Amino acid sequence: MIKINKLISTAINEKALNKDANLQKLNNYNVLYHWEKIVGKDIALQSIPVNIENKILFVAVNNSVWCQHLSMLKDDIIYKINKFAGVLLVEDLKFRNQYYDKNKRAIVDKKEYNLANNIAQIKLTKEENDKVNELTATITDEKLRKNIKKLMLKNLAFNKIKVDNNWHKCLNCDTLCSKQEQYCTVCKIQRKAEKASKIRKLLIEAPWLTYAELNSYENCTSKEFINEKIILLNYYADLVANNKDNKIYLLTLVMLFNGAKMEEINDNLIQKTLTKFRRKK
Repeated sequence: MIKINKLISTAINEKALNKDANLQKLNNYNVLYHWEKIVGKDIALQSIPVNIENKILFVAVNNSVWCQHLSMLKDDIIYKINKFAGVLLVEDLKFRNQYYDKNKRAIVDKKEYNLANNIAQIKLTKEENDKVNELTATITDEKLRKNIKKLMLKNLAFNKIKVDNNWHKCLNCDTLCSKQEQYCTVCKIQRKAEKASKIRKLLIEAPWLTYAELNSYENCTSKEFINEKIILLNYYADLVANNKDNKIYLLTLVMLFNGAKMEEINDNLIQKTLTKFRRKK
């Protein structure tokens, strides 16, 4: 019984998480698809929503003049988006002055929107329904049981739609991904964090490493290398400022900033580095 209850609890938690993700996706699609209805025809003719990430909506805009104009209307647009969605979906807008094919984008949005909007048309098998009934059978609260059952059935249907549209399992887990992606969103974030951690660790162990040298140990882009180096430079600059007598922090900062090995450091290089960081402050 304990094992069964644990299985049910795990399944419910997983389905609840998937439900939240699916609702988020549906809300996102609704905003992208109904952009003109939300912001009006004039704004929609000059802009198009691209995607929503971490409550930030990225919008492609025809020209810099409209970028500036929409920036002034940001608060009003955010209010309209969240009112339309019925939830706090967007907290910020990022406008990009870039060319876009409005007709092509509309086709993509409509296809993605229909992918998430056709759940009700999917027929589940008796086995799938029985499995959901079995997993939810021990939930004594009838209202809660019905709601969880409904969410689990929707998730099964949504996964069927994904499979029919050539979605595949994430290379790292069982979550389904679109055919353009190798990893699901959660795994991509995790992989990015793991890579950043490896880059920082290498730079802490060997602060003099150049991009090419580090890349031979850990494959990364120059942007990833620079981002982590900037983080460490700021970190050690603060340590040096607050621990003036700690030579290790100072030497690490000098090696990081100049790409110099320990034997290449002298008083002149230390003073130049400190002077540059004082100016940056």
